[in-house]
Amino acid sequence: MTDETTNQPESNDEALVKSYEFANCPIAFNLHILPDDNSSEGRRILAGIRNHQDNPIIKSCRSEDFTCGVIQQLFNELLQELKLELPTRLAAAIERKRVTDLQTALDKESGAKPEEASAKNKQKKSKTKTILPALEVRPEESSAPAEVEQTKLNLFG
Repeated sequence: MTDETTNQPESNDEALVKSYEFANCPIAFNLHILPDDNSSEGRRILAGIRNHQDNPIIKSCRSEDFTCGVIQQLFNELLQELKLELPTRLAAAIERKRVTDLQTALDKESGAKPEEASAKNKQKKSKTKTILPALEVRPEESSAPAEVEQTKLNLFG
């Protein structure tokens, strides 16, 4: 939502806009080192970064070296990519808020009780699914004990 005269976000969006500025943005970084699968390239390392509750950006590599250098490089690459995406992520957050506000206003106009509106929104949200392109999950053969199931997640085709 914008103020028509200034074309700036309305005051109720100012906190949202500020929270997407890099210095004010909550950032989570996750690192997973998967079990040894006897690859000559080393163990698979998955790293992900996200802001707020937005979808993560994920990178993968293989390495036998788990020193700070490899992890720092992954972190730096992900952080740069996140910085570049923040304006797009902010626009999506503003749009989500606009839709939520509109739905709340429509529910009030229709006379729906807050509990009913909340139940309707939960039903709509439960039907929403995020689909990742070229996501392939399949069991992976390994030397792990039979009771441990390993899954290979191929994010890059």
